[in-house]
Amino acid sequence: MSVHAACLPRAPGSRNAGFSMVELMVVVFLISLAATFILLTAPPGKLPERAEAERLAGMLEQISARAVVSGQSLGLVLEEGGYVAALRTPDGWKPESGTRRKLPRDVELHDPREEDILFASRVKEDTAPAPIFAFDAQGSALPGELALEGDGETYLVRVSASGEIAVREEGGHARR
Repeated sequence: MSVHAACLPRAPGSRNAGFSMVELMVVVFLISLAATFILLTAPPGKLPERAEAERLAGMLEQISARAVVSGQSLGLVLEEGGYVAALRTPDGWKPESGTRRKLPRDVELHDPREEDILFASRVKEDTAPAPIFAFDAQGSALPGELALEGDGETYLVRVSASGEIAVREEGGHARR
C-alpha cells in the first residue's frame, strides 16, 4: 500500500472504517474539559466548624419561623457541649424535646466579645439559662453573635435585631 492510498477516501462499508486519531483526541479533550469544570465547581470539603455553623444557622432559621407561625417566643439555649431550642414560658425558658444538638468533638462555642466559653460563663446551675438568641412572634430577634472554633477555621453565626441570620468565616464574607 502506498502513501497516497492512505489519503484516499475509504469506501463505505470497508473494514478499515473507524475513528481517526484527531476525532479521538477531540473526544478525550472534551471529556477532560467537562471533568475539569465539574471538579472546579464542586464545593470543597467542609471543616467541622463550618458544617456546625451552617447547622446552627439552619436551626436558628427554623426557630425563627416557628416563633412567627406559633405566635410564641422561642430561643436557643446553650448547654454543656451543645445547644437546644427553648420555649418561653411564665416560669422561664423550657428546652424543647427533640431539638438538642451536641457539638462535634474539638468544636467549641465562644462569644467573640468574651474570653470564656459561653456555656461555662452564661449558664448557672440554680437558674434557668437565658437564650443566647431569641425570636418573637413578629420576627424580631435578640441580636447576638457566636463563634464556632476548633482546629481549623473560626466561623461566626450572627443574628441581627431584624431576625436576619448570617454565617461568615472570621475575617471573611457572609455565607447566608
